[in-house]
Amino acid sequence: SFSFDDTTNGEWYPPNVDLTAAVLTGITLCCIIFMTISGNVLVLVAVFVNSHLRSTTNYFIVNLAIADLLLGITVLPFSACLEVFGYWPFGYILCDIWAATDVLWCTASIMTLCVISLDRYIGVTRPLQHSTILSEKRAFYIIILVWILACVISIAPLIGWKEPPSDNPLICGVNKQIGYVLFSSAGSFYIPLLIIMFVYFRIYRAALEHSKFLSTGIRKTKIDEAQEVTLRIHMGRNSSSGQGVYQSSSSSEHSEGSSRKSGQRMTLAGKIAKFKREKKAAKTLGIVVGVFILCWFPFFFCLPLGALCGGCHIPDVLFKVIFWLGYCNSLMNPIIYACSSKEFKRAFRRILKCQFKRQPRVFLNDQGYASTSLVELNRTSPNESFYRHRIVKTGDHRESDLCV
Repeated sequence: SFSFDDTTNGEWYPPNVDLTAAVLTGITLCCIIFMTISGNVLVLVAVFVNSHLRSTTNYFIVNLAIADLLLGITVLPFSACLEVFGYWPFGYILCDIWAATDVLWCTASIMTLCVISLDRYIGVTRPLQHSTILSEKRAFYIIILVWILACVISIAPLIGWKEPPSDNPLICGVNKQIGYVLFSSAGSFYIPLLIIMFVYFRIYRAALEHSKFLSTGIRKTKIDEAQEVTLRIHMGRNSSSGQGVYQSSSSSEHSEGSSRKSGQRMTLAGKIAKFKREKKAAKTLGIVVGVFILCWFPFFFCLPLGALCGGCHIPDVLFKVIFWLGYCNSLMNPIIYACSSKEFKRAFRRILKCQFKRQPRVFLNDQGYASTSLVELNRTSPNESFYRHRIVKTGDHRESDLCV
């Protein structure tokens, strides 16, 4: 507990610190900080030196890594000092700045996860048009919007929406003003959480439908209330070689203008591979979101509970564990990438071995043609056959066959 001496100009004195507990706590928190910083730096370097990782999805991952890295550099060291010393030695001004930046980086990180879930929904449901719908320019604008919203939530205490400051300058904690707690909890966690859960439920359903279509070759879709179209894949003579080429004629793709370009054609194997990559990315980012919920939900449950329920007492030790559990989310994301994404795993391995140049991958087809580019490989294939799209109208039911 703090002691106050009113005989010497009214100075506050910090509490006595258990040296053993302080050392163990300091070592543990230093490991968390080091892993947070190094892991997110690794993500940034991986995307910077590997051009094949520079996609719109990975731009959002870079934004997530930037927010987590800034948290590890500007917030976690001060939070660790507060835990080790048992008091805040940096004064009122730095306390306000520390609290505001804490909310800023964490909110930006959570909102970026929300944006990533929306990006994955587009990638799974419309993989061929993903780059058109979510271009780099639009991704840049979305990232700017994320930071603007995070600033709106974090800057409120700096303009007065907070509890009156304590008379003791050695005390610095989380803003527990009821109005701000409800506002920040909803904007920083609960609204993004609802969006993420809804979107991933839709992703799960879409992935099941696509997987069933690719395995059975049959899919039914409605044009309007009266007409239904059955899509089928017919594997012809060249189906074993995987050289059939898909050329879309759906109305949605025509609306995007992709079918107007004769050069935009994709092999069946390429389409399936692209969908599998999108589904794999969605699964990876689903794990990221799951870990995010496990890390942050206890904090955003206990914080409003403590503000609204005056008789509900949360032990200080438990609250500190929950508080740092939320911080641990910032170090878990790079670990998840390394365990779930082969591309990031290869990039991390090359960086750790100081091999910053990626070796070109060689692709082979069944005729023995080799190339470092799938596009060149398709051009050299001697037996290209294209999907022909025919529609047989039988009353109100239309049957659409995709033939090789």
